[in-house]
Formats: sequence, structure tokens, C-alpha cells
Amino acid sequence: MLSPMGISPDELAAHLSSKTYGRTYRHLDETDSTNDDAARWLADGGPSGLLVTASRQRAGRGTKGRRWSSAEAGDIYASLGLRLQPPPTALGAVALATGLALAEGIEALVPSLKGQVKLKWPNDLQVGGRKLAGILCESRWGGGSVELVLGFGINVARTNFEDELAASATSLSLSKPGTIPSSSLLLAAICGALESRCEAYFSAGFEAIRGPYEARCVTLGQDVTVPVTRPDGAAERIHVRAERLDDDGALMVRSLGGGELFRVDQAEVIELSAR
Repeated sequence: MLSPMGISPDELAAHLSSKTYGRTYRHLDETDSTNDDAARWLADGGPSGLLVTASRQRAGRGTKGRRWSSAEAGDIYASLGLRLQPPPTALGAVALATGLALAEGIEALVPSLKGQVKLKWPNDLQVGGRKLAGILCESRWGGGSVELVLGFGINVARTNFEDELAASATSLSLSKPGTIPSSSLLLAAICGALESRCEAYFSAGFEAIRGPYEARCVTLGQDVTVPVTRPDGAAERIHVRAERLDDDGALMVRSLGGGELFRVDQAEVIELSAR
């Protein structure tokens, strides 16, 4: 296997097993956001399955508008653009399908991590309790179709993280020292896994991925804090136990003081031990 390096379009194309995901490809040395680039390409008539990657992002973002650190060449900053017509009935848990596919694609190329890539509901991948990758899915609806962008950043080559990330993040290089696959090979495996898992999800909903997702989900059974809105409209965080996932992938939680289960939809979940 090759050491991490810039993505090679020829190497990517040679190893793709997907039918459409990643078959149309554009790489940028630097950009503000691959999600924005993929969305514009779709809006301009680009084909479903288009893939945009960048060596660096100036304004990469995660969930809730947070900045995604993009300082290192050799890491993966990528966005896959899909045009779904007609729109699938299930779309709210697409980040879960994306996370599952990323975990499976990574483990297929780094077999020494088999079973170690975990999923923190709803948007993060972890190894050893540290963040390895993040996901940001964005959509635009119009008429009888939806344009969907699956954005993801994977820490591949970096060995140093700035500020508070030093205590919470990891990379493939740190998780498995030694030779790791090139970014091109990783992306090829991920595109194949994304096509398999996302198409199954679009067709049959969350039940199509529930089993393998729950097997990797570290959030279930944990005491966490989640945001809620009080009757007066003020926001606060409360302590809950994450008990299960609902039929559409929403997190079902119960207050540590007891009471009924209630839903948490795509909110930020913080483990109590990490506060």
C-alpha cells in the first residue's frame, strides 16, 4: 500500500467499485468548502454521484456551523453530490448511513482497525474514543427532486492537532502507526461503501442499516447531555441516558431522574465523562 499523499484521479478511478458514486470527480488544491463546491456543481447540472475533494479547505465547517480544521495536506476533505428524483421517503438519518459507510470503507483498507472504528451519534467517527472523522450532510429541495451533499473530513496523515483538538482527535497515522493506504485508495473504498449503504437507506429507510449501525454506535447505553427548550423558550442541557434509536434513526433518551422516553433529532450529544 502507498503512503498518504495527494489524491490521484487515475488511482481513484482504477480502484472504484461503485456504479456512479465518485465516477465524476474534481480535485482542488485549495477551496473554501467542498460542500459548497459540490452543491454549486449539482445546481449547474452536474451528474448525481459527483465527488469533490480538496487538499485544503479555508472555510471547512462541521455541524452547527463549527469550523472543521483543515490544516494538513494528506487528509481527506470530500463531498459527494447526489440528485435524488423522486426524493426518498427517508432522508433524516442520511448522516448515519454515511457514517456507517465511512467506517466500513476505512476498515476495508486498514484491516488492523477491524471493529475499532466506532460511531458517535449522529455525525462522528471515533477510534479509541477520539474523533477520526466528521460528517456534514446538506440538502436543497426543489420540485420533485432533492440535491443532497454528503460532506466528510477524515484525519489521515496528521500527527499534531491544535488547541483543544489535541485531547479529543486522532488520525489513521496515530491510530495505526506505519504504512497506511493512500487517500485515493481510501476514497475508492469509501465510495463503494457509500453507494451500498446509502442506496439501501434511500430505498428501505433506517431499518436497512439499523443492525450494523447500532453495533458500532458508542452513544447507546451512555449517560449524555442533550439540548432541550424549556416552556419559557430558554435553552438548556439536561442529563439523560441514551437508550435506543427510533425507527427513523432519532435518538431515544430518558432523563437520569426517570420519566418517559423522548426523542432527540440530530442534536449535539455530549458524554458526561467528557464534560
